[in-house]
Amino acid sequence: MNIYQNFVDRGELTPYMWRLETDTNIIAGSGTGYGIFLVIGWMSVFGESLFNLRMLMVIAGLLSIWILYQVSTKWWESKEAGWATAIFCIVSTSAIYTLVGRMDAIAMLSYSLLLLLHIVAVRNGYHWLHFSVGAAAILSTEFHIIGIQYVGAFAFYYAYQLIKSTISEKKFV
Repeated sequence: MNIYQNFVDRGELTPYMWRLETDTNIIAGSGTGYGIFLVIGWMSVFGESLFNLRMLMVIAGLLSIWILYQVSTKWWESKEAGWATAIFCIVSTSAIYTLVGRMDAIAMLSYSLLLLLHIVAVRNGYHWLHFSVGAAAILSTEFHIIGIQYVGAFAFYYAYQLIKSTISEKKFV
């Protein structure tokens, strides 16, 4: 909330990402990038309150559960896998993170969407979607710095697939 308040009061964002003056009254915020504008937009529309901020996180958490159900169902081609994932998400600590006003729930939503985009691209053979996976992976780092791990994981995956197809085709594919 203090990032939002600083933006409203001074027109500035977090000092870590935007190199602001040292007197900026921000408690934390080093993990987010331009994704913070989602929170700023939400609170501009629905009002500045901890309740409204938590409702955004709850909505993001519920969407994440539904998307991860879709990911698991497609990945293992099993509705039971989808239900197991959804139930695990509900009873695990991920539900707790949706009740705080941090970017964690929104980051989880972005990673869930990223995995769904990837599995759709792989399973359906939509080659053009693979570019979108890369762009979405980079975009996910704007919601939380942990998105860099997804960038690395996808880089490893695609490098492996390139080597595998090059060996099987006996030419650079």
